[in-house]
Amino acid sequence: MRLHLPTLALLGLVAGVAVASWLPPLFVYLTFIALAAIVFPFRRIDLVVVCVFVALGAGRMAVMSHGRGTLGELAGESRRIEGVIVRHESSAKGEQATLSRLVVDGRAYRGLLLLRTLPYVDLPLGARVQVSCLVKAPEAFDGFAYDRYLHAKNIWATCDAKTTPFIDSSNATRSPAVAIRRFHDVLAKAMDRSFGDPQSALLRGLLIGDNAFSDEWKEIFRQTGTSHMVAASGSNVTLVASLAFGLLIGFGLHRRHAVPLLIASIWAFAVIAGLGAAVTRAAVMSSIVFVARETRRVTAPWRPLLLAVVLMLAVNPRLLRDDVGFQLSVLATLGLLIWTRPIEAKLKFMPEEFGLREALASTLAATFGTLPTMLFSFDSFSVVAPLANLFVLPWIPSAMLVGAIGTFLATMLPPIAPFVTIPGHLILSVMTTELAFFGHLPFATVAIPLGIKLSIVAFWLRSLRSGLRQFW
Repeated sequence: MRLHLPTLALLGLVAGVAVASWLPPLFVYLTFIALAAIVFPFRRIDLVVVCVFVALGAGRMAVMSHGRGTLGELAGESRRIEGVIVRHESSAKGEQATLSRLVVDGRAYRGLLLLRTLPYVDLPLGARVQVSCLVKAPEAFDGFAYDRYLHAKNIWATCDAKTTPFIDSSNATRSPAVAIRRFHDVLAKAMDRSFGDPQSALLRGLLIGDNAFSDEWKEIFRQTGTSHMVAASGSNVTLVASLAFGLLIGFGLHRRHAVPLLIASIWAFAVIAGLGAAVTRAAVMSSIVFVARETRRVTAPWRPLLLAVVLMLAVNPRLLRDDVGFQLSVLATLGLLIWTRPIEAKLKFMPEEFGLREALASTLAATFGTLPTMLFSFDSFSVVAPLANLFVLPWIPSAMLVGAIGTFLATMLPPIAPFVTIPGHLILSVMTTELAFFGHLPFATVAIPLGIKLSIVAFWLRSLRSGLRQFW
C-alpha cells in the first residue's frame, strides 16, 4: 500500500498536531531532532515532506496553545470588560453568556469570554455588555479538563459578575451569526411551549442540536449509547440522513436526485441549528459520506474526510485532543465510509424496504467506528447501544417531521396547539419510553479493564487496515 505525496503531507500535519497536543514541548523538540536524524541519510522527498508538515502541524498547535492576546493574560485581575453577546443560556444557577469582540481599557482582545451573572438577567443576543468582574483562567476539576474543554471552544477566560452588567441593546450588533442564533432561540422556545419535558428536550436535540436535558436524561443517553442522536455530531446527522435517504429511494426517487436533495437539507439543518462548530462539523462530515458513497469514484472516499479534518485542525488544532465531539464525528464518519457496505452484506435477513437494512448497517458501522474514543473517554461502555439504536433510530425521521410541523402550526395557530402536537408527542413519548427502558437495565453498561480495552483497539486497528485495503 503506497500513499501519494499529498496524502502523506496531510497525514504528517495531523501527526504534528497530535504530537504537540499530547507531548510536552521538550518531547516535541526531541521528536523533530529524531525525525531529522532519520530522514537526512535517506534524502527522500516523501520523508522530507512528512517532516515539514509534521513541523507545521506542531507549530500551529504551539501558536494556538499559548492564548496570547486573550483575556487569559489578565487572569486574577479585576477589570471592566466590554463585549458582544453571541450566545446565551439560562439555568437555575443563573444566566451564562459568551462574549466576543472583547475590549479592556481600549485594547481589543481575541478569543471569547464566558460571563456568568445572577438569575433572570436579560442578556439579548447582539447587545453590547459592560461588566466589572474578576477575570479567571479556567481550571480543571474532578478529573475533568474544563480548561482544555473551554480552550477548544476559543474561550480563554471566565468572569462571575456579582452585580447586574450594563446592557446596551440600542446599538445591537446585526450580523448573520447573531441573526441565525436568534432564530435558533425562537425555535427552541416554540418547542418548549408545544411539548412537555422530556419530549421538548428530545425534539430540540433532534432538530436544532440543543442539549437541554436534565442530568438524569443525560445519564440515560450515556447508558444507552445514543448521545449521538442529540449531539449534533457527524454520526447523528449522517444516520438521520441515511434513514431519510432510504425513505426517498423507497418512494421511488432516483439516487442521483436524492443525494443533492439530502446534502441541501443537511446544510439547511445546519443553518437552522445555528451553524455552531459541532453542527457545521457534522454537516461537513455527513456531506462527505454521501458524496463518497454515491459517486463511487475510484479515489479512496476517506481522502476527502482527511482533507476536511486537516482544514478543521488548521482553524482550531485543539479539536484533536480536547473535543470528544470532533473525535466521535471523525471516527463515526470513517466507520460509515469503511464498514457500512460490508456489514450491510451480512444483514441479508433484514428487509430492504424503507432503508431498514441500510439504517441498521449504518448504526453498527458508526458504533464500531467510535469504539476507541468510547472506550477511553468514558468510564463505562454501553452493551445495549446496538439494540437501543435499532429500536429508537427508525422513529427519528417521523419525530423530526411531525414535531417540526406540530411546532410550526402550534406557533401560528395557538388555539389548535393541543391537537396538532398530539402525533409528535406520541412519537416522542415512544422514543423516551424506549430510551428509559434500555437505560435502566442493570447491565446497560459495563466497566472494561485496560487490557481488554487495548485488545479491542488492536482488533479495531486490524479491521481498519483490512477495510482500507479495499480502496487500493
